[in-house]
Amino acid sequence: MEKASRMEELSQVYFSTAPAPEPEVDGPSADAGDAASIAFIPVWNMVGRRGGAFLRSLRKALEDQDIPSLQVCAQGGCFRIPGQKGKDLSGAGLRRRLMEEKALSVLLLEFHGRIDGGSCSFLRSGDLSLLLVNEEIPLLREAYANLKRMTSARGGTLPTVIPLLTEETPWSRIAPHRFAEAASRFLRWRLPVWSGGDPSECARRIGERLRRMRNRRERGMDFLLDRLSPLLEVAS
Repeated sequence: MEKASRMEELSQVYFSTAPAPEPEVDGPSADAGDAASIAFIPVWNMVGRRGGAFLRSLRKALEDQDIPSLQVCAQGGCFRIPGQKGKDLSGAGLRRRLMEEKALSVLLLEFHGRIDGGSCSFLRSGDLSLLLVNEEIPLLREAYANLKRMTSARGGTLPTVIPLLTEETPWSRIAPHRFAEAASRFLRWRLPVWSGGDPSECARRIGERLRRMRNRRERGMDFLLDRLSPLLEVAS
C-alpha cells in the first residue's frame, strides 16, 4: 500500500500538466543579465599591412554576423584605432574610448613585431589569440623566437596560427604546419592552424567561441577593463 502511494506521488510529478518550476541557475543574477560577454582577442601581427588588411576583412565578416568589434593597435606605449583620425591614445584615453562603446562583442588588440614580457602576458590571457604569419622562413624564425619568449608568461591561451600566404607554392602550403610542428616538438605546444586565412571562416569560429562564453560569470565592459588594466596603467 505504501509503495503504491509513493508511485502515485511520482506519477503526479513526472506526468503532471502543471508547469514545472524554473531551475535555479548558478550564474549571473537577473540584475547582471544586461551585461554581455565581450571576447578579448589579442592579435600578434607579424605581416604588417597584409595583416592589417586581413583584420579589416575579419571585422567586416564579424559585422555580417551581427557581431560588433573594435580593433586597437598597441604601439610604443600608446594605442591607435585604425581608421580614426587624431592623436594616439594613452591608457586613460583608451579606457574612456572603450567606456563609450554601447555594443561591443569582440575587442581585437593588435601587437606587432618583437614582443616584450607585458605583451607576452596579454597574448596568453585572451579568450582566443591570433598569430598572423606567412611562409617566409626569416619571419617564421622570428615568430618562433617570440613563441619561446611566451613560454614564461602566465595564461592558458595558445596562439591560433593564421597563414596569410604571399604566393601559392608547395612550400607555402605546408610552412604554417611545419611551424606548428616545431612548436609541438620543442615547446610542447599544440597550436591550431586555421588554414587559408579566410576572414569569413575565422569570423565563424570566433562567433562560436563567443556563443560559448555567454554563460560565464564575468561579463561586460567592467570585466574587460579589469583584464586590460595592467596594460592601460603602464600606458597612462
